[in-house]
Amino acid sequence: MSDITNFRARVSGPRLRGAGLGLVLLAAVAVGTGPAAAQQSGEAVRTFIERNDELLMWARDLVAETESDQARRVLRQAADLHQRSVDILDGGRPVEALAVGRRARDAIWHAVRLAREAMGLEERIRIRAERFRDLHQDLSERARAGNNEQALQFLERARQQADRARELVRQGDFQLAWNLLDQAGDLMARAARVLAADAGPERLDAELERARAAIARAREQLGDGARPHQLDLLAEAEDAWQRADAARAAGQPGQALQL
Repeated sequence: MSDITNFRARVSGPRLRGAGLGLVLLAAVAVGTGPAAAQQSGEAVRTFIERNDELLMWARDLVAETESDQARRVLRQAADLHQRSVDILDGGRPVEALAVGRRARDAIWHAVRLAREAMGLEERIRIRAERFRDLHQDLSERARAGNNEQALQFLERARQQADRARELVRQGDFQLAWNLLDQAGDLMARAARVLAADAGPERLDAELERARAAIARAREQLGDGARPHQLDLLAEAEDAWQRADAARAAGQPGQALQL
């Protein structure tokens, strides 16, 4: 079993999300079987191309962990180039096969880079989108209960921006999706300000007290067995509550309600 196959066996599955070592391995394979070595003989070229086949298998696992259509397209191009290099080599043209094989290797590298970049931003978008849905639902219920048409209009525009962001995620354009979620968040903040102005200080005080009690219950339920990411989220909630309380004291009820 080759070194790359052993490596794939160790990192296969969800842990590929942290597969920075995979990029190091990919670079090492490229150096160890570079053009100078591969041009020495047809057999060396075949070794280079066979490594591409193994790298493609590893890259497919990595790309499958993301929603990046762009990474998938590049990987399909890499697979097509790899198959061409195999056919050319079988046709007895090792120099030409090496050139195409090098293009396949470059495409594999590019697909892996796209997938790895998408993983970080994609995860942040997923978390942010979940928070958006929760807050949007909460504000929408309040706006409908109070028959607040202005807030409902802001919330509808926010939903449309979030829907566009979701479609961009499917297309692999994560940065633009993130920007649209920014815009959706701004629209929700405007809706929150409208609702806060309509609700009055008593309603805001009640909301802050409800949030404080929820945080206290969460901390008690987690107890001593809380995991690090749970503690991080709880600390973030407590920080948001402190900022909300400060915003209320500063006469900014809309910001306080959103926080």
